[in-house]
Amino acid sequence: RGLGDVYKRQQLELVKAQLDPHFLFNSLNNIDVLIQQDAEKASAYLNMLSDLLRHSLQPNQQERNTLKAEVDLMKKYVELQKIRSSNEKLVDFEVKGATDHLEIAPSLLLPFLENAFKYHAHHQNEVGIHIRLETRGTEVHFQCSNRIATKQNTAFNSFKIGNELIQQRLELLYPSRHELTVDEKDDIYTVSLILR
Repeated sequence: RGLGDVYKRQQLELVKAQLDPHFLFNSLNNIDVLIQQDAEKASAYLNMLSDLLRHSLQPNQQERNTLKAEVDLMKKYVELQKIRSSNEKLVDFEVKGATDHLEIAPSLLLPFLENAFKYHAHHQNEVGIHIRLETRGTEVHFQCSNRIATKQNTAFNSFKIGNELIQQRLELLYPSRHELTVDEKDDIYTVSLILR
């Protein structure tokens, strides 16, 4: 392998999705509280968290994963995030089209969800995060939008930096085969991605 290949490999490793430690800590605390209230539900959440950790920590030797497996992973992540909120309408997650015949780079979409949950504005009586995934033939159309709490802080700059790292990963994995657009309008932050 040439130096260029090694550099690309290092870049991929650096920008690969990692679960936020705060998310792990909060999930464990929430499950701990839930054990006293509903042990069966707590066990189900613990299994979801275990699946996410296994996916995150295993040596990522496979270049691709089924889109269905990635959607399942995202749904588990959303469910774990929702136990922190009393707002039943916090997330609107919609999947259209078949997902079992397509493959995708592992953990490619999860960072968008992580950013949306991390920086969304906390409104109790409305949907805070919209997630849409649709397959059209061999194309994957993904969109994630959230109301942002504020743009006037360093956290929002970190939000943007995180998306820049995702863009780097896309350029390495899907050169000339992706379209990523980011839109900010009326405090709504929307990321749209097309994979070919």
